Amino acid sequence: MATNPKFKIFSSMNPKADTVKIYSRPQETKSQNLAINIGGDDELVLQPGKTLADYNITNETELSFFRWAEYVEFSSSADAQTASFGH
Repeated sequence: MATNPKFKIFSSMNPKADTVKIYSRPQETKSQNLAINIGGDDELVLQPGKTLADYNITNETELSFFRWAEYVEFSSSADAQTASFGH
């Protein structure tokens, strides 16, 4: 992964991103927050030991890759509530 230029941004993250979350699925509505969808963590955050098929991840499913601690801080801030239009 580190040698593929497509993934260079991920290999240079320090500390490393530790969470993958479904941002949107094909033919479903998208979050109003352009950075990341807030909420639905129990259903949308991918858990170790499960496959992509377990989450019904198909072609054109969009995923967010981020640091969990930063997400928790951001999602509780007023900026996140404004950016997501209260959703």
